[in-house]
Amino acid sequence: MPNPTIYKHPKEIIHNPDNTTTEIERSLRQNGDLSVIVKIKDANRHTLVVYHIVYDQTGQLVHGPHEEPGSRDINYQEALPEYDYYL
Repeated sequence: MPNPTIYKHPKEIIHNPDNTTTEIERSLRQNGDLSVIVKIKDANRHTLVVYHIVYDQTGQLVHGPHEEPGSRDINYQEALPEYDYYL
């Protein structure tokens, strides 16, 4: 059974030194899990890659991080940035 979103946190936008932006979208699910979508975009706001991560109520990683299928720009080869604040 799916766990629908019960609350969406405000989108967080981080401007990176390499002229890309990181958009972090957090959604609280009905079962208490936190679903996190991380989008890396270039200076023109073109999406370079999208990652999905899920944490449980205690902050433990449940799922991911993994790339959303078909989301990666073929010219973008960077890995998921190591941030401590995806939660």
